Amino acid sequence: MIIQELREASDDHEIDALEYLIEKAHSRPLGHPVGGKVSDVKKISTKQIRAYFRKYFSPERMIITIASSYKDKSLRDILSKKFYESEMNKDKIPFRLPARNTVKKLKHINSKINKKMDSAILFISFDGPSLSSDKYYIYSLMDEFLFDGLSSVFFRKFREECPYVYGIDSSIDSYAKCGQYIMTFNTQRKHLNHLYEEVFKVLYDISMGIISLDTLELIKHRAIENWEVSFDSLDERADYIANNEAYELNELDITKVSEKIMQVDIKAVQNLARTLYNSDHAKLMVFNKDNK
Repeated sequence: MIIQELREASDDHEIDALEYLIEKAHSRPLGHPVGGKVSDVKKISTKQIRAYFRKYFSPERMIITIASSYKDKSLRDILSKKFYESEMNKDKIPFRLPARNTVKKLKHINSKINKKMDSAILFISFDGPSLSSDKYYIYSLMDEFLFDGLSSVFFRKFREECPYVYGIDSSIDSYAKCGQYIMTFNTQRKHLNHLYEEVFKVLYDISMGIISLDTLELIKHRAIENWEVSFDSLDERADYIANNEAYELNELDITKVSEKIMQVDIKAVQNLARTLYNSDHAKLMVFNKDNK
């Protein structure tokens, strides 16, 4: 079943290229396809799976988030007792992944991938913020300015002014020690190089001041509203709290998130745009070499 899913995923040109881009940017353990490679999956034995389970699926590595009618303390006591019994009275120290305040340098590529497809895809990848980086919300707000909604800079430029992009997307992938900021553009092969140049012209314009104070304030409030909507979802809130626990972060409520968002000023956004414009980055183009 896993092998079949991996083969089906490879048929999605965008996902396949994205996996390749991430694999090249990071060393292990991040630098590999999420699902693994078919050749590696075929080699896995039952003994290896059991050993992996015993090593990693243990109470000190678990984070349990609960919604219940029980009083919190009563529920904690019940769970503590059960885990205590299952571990034969062994003391366990909780396992944590210390997050670093950094924007770590990645390995960048300049590559082309040949795929049997009618359209083409351009990926541009930059060094991104780690989970606890004080620049995370600057990246987040600039990404809103560039990509979010019909009024975003890239939508207006590449779908209205110069309508040769079918779709635009982006992601800020943050980990404990590093991060990656990826821009994705679906277009035609003949537009790839011009599109690449135009993206950097936009970054240059932002660094020189095309974003106004009013625009930034609107983006801030929209970003806060998006966070509030996320916190209204029980699953997303539980996942967020679990990540805070796993990485020893302290942003446990929307108030702290809002404060950090509101602290971002125009100068910070301009400086980030200037950094991206001048920094090393990855460029990956996916197209059918036989389709001119």
